[in-house]
Parts: sequence; C-alpha cells; structure tokens
Amino acid sequence: MGVENPKFISKMAPNSKGDSLPTPPLVSMCVSMKTVLNPATHLHEIVAISGLIHTKVEGEKDTEIDPKYMKRFTYIRPLGLTCGPHYPAAFPHDLPQEIKKIVTAQGTQGSGVVLQQLPNERALINIFFARVQQEDPDIFASHNLFGFEFDVLLSRGFVNIVNEWSLVGRLRRTKVPKTISDKDITSCRILCDTYKAAKEFLRETTYSLSSLSLTQLGVDRVEVDPVDVPKYFSNSQDIIKIANHTACDAILVQRLVLKLQIVPLTKQLTNLSGNLWSRTVRGARAERIEYLLLHEFHSLKYILPEKKAFTDNNPSSSTNNNNNKKGGNNKSAGNNSRNAHIQSQRMMENEDGNDNDNNDNDGGGQHANRVGGNSRTRAKASYAGE
Repeated sequence: MGVENPKFISKMAPNSKGDSLPTPPLVSMCVSMKTVLNPATHLHEIVAISGLIHTKVEGEKDTEIDPKYMKRFTYIRPLGLTCGPHYPAAFPHDLPQEIKKIVTAQGTQGSGVVLQQLPNERALINIFFARVQQEDPDIFASHNLFGFEFDVLLSRGFVNIVNEWSLVGRLRRTKVPKTISDKDITSCRILCDTYKAAKEFLRETTYSLSSLSLTQLGVDRVEVDPVDVPKYFSNSQDIIKIANHTACDAILVQRLVLKLQIVPLTKQLTNLSGNLWSRTVRGARAERIEYLLLHEFHSLKYILPEKKAFTDNNPSSSTNNNNNKKGGNNKSAGNNSRNAHIQSQRMMENEDGNDNDNNDNDGGGQHANRVGGNSRTRAKASYAGE
C-alpha cells in the first residue's frame, strides 16, 4: 500500500473515552549459547543454544512475569571432532533417560521437550531457525549480541550451509552479510543487547553478565569459560548441568531486559526523536539528536541540504573520478605538452630566420652549408656549384 503525499497520514483518533489505543504486546526471544574453540580452525563452534520466549512484552509499562506467557527451549549437540580426540565425540548412552527424568519432574510448560539433543551443529542451527520461524519474535535479546553471539550464529550458519539464516530478520536475504550490524539484515525485528543497554542506562565498573546479575538482580552467577565447556561433556550429569547453565543465562537476560525497562524507555526515546526503534535500542545517541533536529527544522519550514556523502571528503576518489571522465587531467596534460612543443619549434624557426638574414652577405657556399638551420649542416649543396 502506498501514499501519494505524507500529509495525508494522520494519527488515529482516540476512542469515546478519550484514551488512545493501547500498544499491542510484543514477542521477545532471549537467546544464550555455549561455544567451543576448534583447535584446528581456531573458530568458535556452537554446542548448545537456549531461548526464553515471552509472548506478552508491554511497550508502555512494566511487563508482567508470568509463566503462562513464557516458553523455553534448549538444544545441545555432541562435540564430535570439534575439540580433538581428548574429549568424547558422542553423548553417553544414559543421557535420554536423564532428560526424560527432568521433563517428568519439571514439566514442559506447554512447549514440548525442554532439553533436546541434536546429532551435529547443522541440525542444531536448523532447528533453532525453525523455532524462530514458528515463534516469529519481535525482539531478539542477548548479552553481547552485537559483539559475539549473533555474529557466531551467522558465521556458523554460512559454514554449515543453512539457508534459513535470513530469519534473523523478516525479509528473505540472499547476500551474505559480514556482521550482524550490516544494513537491513535484521529488518522488522528489534535486536536488544543488554551489554550496550546497561552501558547507556547504568554506571557500573564492569558490564559482564555475572556482574550485572549480582548488582541488579542479586543472583550470583557461575562463570563458565569457553575453554572449560568441553569438560562438561564427559557424563550425563555434567551435560545437563551445562545445558541448565545456558538456560539460566537466557533467563538472566530476560530479567535484565525487564529490570532496566529497555523496551518502554527506548520506545519513549524513539517517539521523541522520530527515528527507528531498532536504532534507538542499539544506542545511537548522535542519530537520535540528529533526527530530533531534522524534525524540528522541518516543522519550521526549513529546507535542509542533503547529507554529504563520505566520498565527497575523499580527495583521492575525486582525483580518480576526474581522470576517468574522458581522459580527465591526463588529456589536459597531454594538450599542454603538445602546445609547448609547437611553441618551441616556432621559436627555433624564428632564430634560424634571423641567422639567415644576418648572413645574407656571406658567400653562397657558406650559406648553402647552413641550409636547414644551425642544427642541420652539410658539406656542399647539390645545386650550389663550385
């Protein structure tokens, strides 16, 4: 649907009581993952990923923490050959029985099996994107989302040839991005990084998930280094322990999002500045100020100049562009050298003419020996005679 003139757009009128329409609830997915470092390729590979889904996140007020609005999942795979021969390649045989005990004791909360084992990394990433397509969240939240988490998710999706990687946004993409921060990769979704949000809204000495959990939530989180993750795959109890740790990290991320009120605060800032909500959540403070000034100047009927492109400030690019336009400076330089050569020839001819005039009284043989100027001499002209 298109609009011919933006002035035709007007705000919807309030209801009979004078109240505006409420903001529809949003769906959020808080993601946490565990990775291991492959000693052969020196790249991080995903071994476990967990998500917590909240189907009723409020955009104007505090969000209610109610289990009936939340669903969770955790996917885990064996190490295989990722960490070398020093660690077990397959899961223990009693792992399915241990998972069944957990499901029986805790319940599934209406979301199917809470902990699910996958054969390899490709199957793990495929089922994660299938769950994203099923839930269709409006908000992705994670700690250090832009610095590590989703960049690893995208890169491992490309390596394992997972075609559904574009489900991080709501538009299908075919061009492979360099990072998650590339333009239009996450279209129609809001990416919330609790690390960046905490740096903007809080004043702390460190912004790690363990530190924020202790200072803001009162939870003493156990830190698990990626180097120590393979040690948890020796038996079923440790595998379930690392899976629960991944799920608890997703819960802590959601609690931080609700504690800091990231969704309602960023929505208010977006309404004031008039930019995109997804950009406000990323902490683009300078962009918010720029859009606020642009809207104010527009309301005062000012015509603003177009934004200067980066190439305009690059002198090397302008020089190359001039050279590429029908010869550019090279052609003008060639014309100047050609004109200088013609002028030098004319000066030489004038000097030769003056020398000939001065030597008219000399003998014919001497004059004949100087035919062609000072630079060209011959012993005797054929027509001079003796």
